Amino acid sequence: MWSVILQILAVLGILLLAVLGLVLILVLLVLFFPISYRAYGKKDGGDLAGQVGACWLFGILRVKGRYPQPGKITVKLLWFSLYDSGREKRGTQKKQQEKGRKKKAEADRPEPEGGQGSPDTAREPTQGSPVVTPGSDSKGTVQTVPAAVTPDGLGTTQADGSGQQTEGQETGSTEEATGILAKFTKIKYTFRNIYDKIKEIWENISYYVELLQDETTSQCLSLIGRHAGKILRNMRPRKCRADIVFGTGSPDTTGYLYGAFCMVSQGLGKHVVLTPDFTGAILAGQAEIAGHITLAVLLWNGLRLFLDEELRAWIKKWKKGRK
Repeated sequence: MWSVILQILAVLGILLLAVLGLVLILVLLVLFFPISYRAYGKKDGGDLAGQVGACWLFGILRVKGRYPQPGKITVKLLWFSLYDSGREKRGTQKKQQEKGRKKKAEADRPEPEGGQGSPDTAREPTQGSPVVTPGSDSKGTVQTVPAAVTPDGLGTTQADGSGQQTEGQETGSTEEATGILAKFTKIKYTFRNIYDKIKEIWENISYYVELLQDETTSQCLSLIGRHAGKILRNMRPRKCRADIVFGTGSPDTTGYLYGAFCMVSQGLGKHVVLTPDFTGAILAGQAEIAGHITLAVLLWNGLRLFLDEELRAWIKKWKKGRK
């Protein structure tokens, strides 16, 4: 009996260890197996074309995109398509075509009898217009709807014209004085708000100046620069090729840009060629970059920044000053 139970427990332990080993291998693959990426672009005259792609684990997971026509983005896992923007565009076009057919079919339907424009449609009488009342004879009796009459006469304005004019002048002067007072009050509050804003900005500037002069700021900035540099070095392209002809239309600015390129050309490599054109405005050529990203490096350096207590306290100080 106990031997059977021990054998079952041993089998379950082996299965559990196998599952844990598979999970561990999968986690290690996700963290340490690099994600390769590649981007290519070409410009010839007014035509611009480009392709981007990324793959992971020997192409098991692939992402591709291209521009312009037929511009689309696809995501595939092995031979299964997880996302295809071209398929969604085709589905949207089919729905629009079906809606257009339905609208056309509704527009082509004949209108039912007694609709708009029918002779049996009743019309309401207007003021002062004749109304035909059907009677015993075919012509009927004609009645007239009287027009609306105002209850007040026009002579009162002539009789009380001087009194109304005096009251109107007094009311106008009062409203003018009230408007001037309101404008002065608005200007007063506007200047006060400007003064408060300037005072708040000046207090924040002095606060940030003192914070920049603190030793904690230099330590935090060096920490951010160190870990951010590792992240950027991990993401930088390992392969870079370019052959570009450019010109700004102005010889002096073209020369300035080409001089700046010559200063950093050694870091870009010998495969990056930039040819200046001093005769006109032009941008043509092709470029290609490729590299890989390791998630373990990103997560490790990101966690180091996130878990640093001094850095979090320093960020809180900056937020406090901004408020």
